[in-house]
Amino acid sequence: MNCKKLEIDGFYKCVRNFSDLGTGRRSKKVLVGDSEDARTSHFSFVANIKENSPSWSEITFTNREIFYLRSETVRGKRAFIFLWNELTEDLWFRQIERTKLLEWRETAKPQDRIAMDELIVGETGSECRICHLPDFAIFNLRQIQLETMKLSLSQLRKLTSLIDLPVSREPAVAAKVA
Repeated sequence: MNCKKLEIDGFYKCVRNFSDLGTGRRSKKVLVGDSEDARTSHFSFVANIKENSPSWSEITFTNREIFYLRSETVRGKRAFIFLWNELTEDLWFRQIERTKLLEWRETAKPQDRIAMDELIVGETGSECRICHLPDFAIFNLRQIQLETMKLSLSQLRKLTSLIDLPVSREPAVAAKVA
């Protein structure tokens, strides 16, 4: 059991031996994040290796970003490279969906935000309470940020699909939906 856990943990570890990335000819797909473990990292981008030049002390990506080997930085900030695999792919897409959901939440009407908060709490099965007063709904933010971290990719996609739908503002239709 512990042996299998260690094997899976390896999929989340950042690349330490940059020669494992190859020269760029095979154009390996990677994620670049801000932490050594992909599970705790916020990813900046996903790209393919364009050129891995140890003699120049840099790795160039297809999106023109450069990882400097000596300082291990991208754009002056500490960065870590992860190989693209099924587990890191899931983390990347979950981050995208969470970002969509939380950005929508910032611009949504208070009643829509409260309704989404209820749906999120329902999906996670949490016992937390949602404040239903529009003036105090801001106090839901921290708890909702935590709850969205618990959601699977399919749950996140289900919720973000709701925000992409045009909502009818006609009273008769709104009453049927409620």
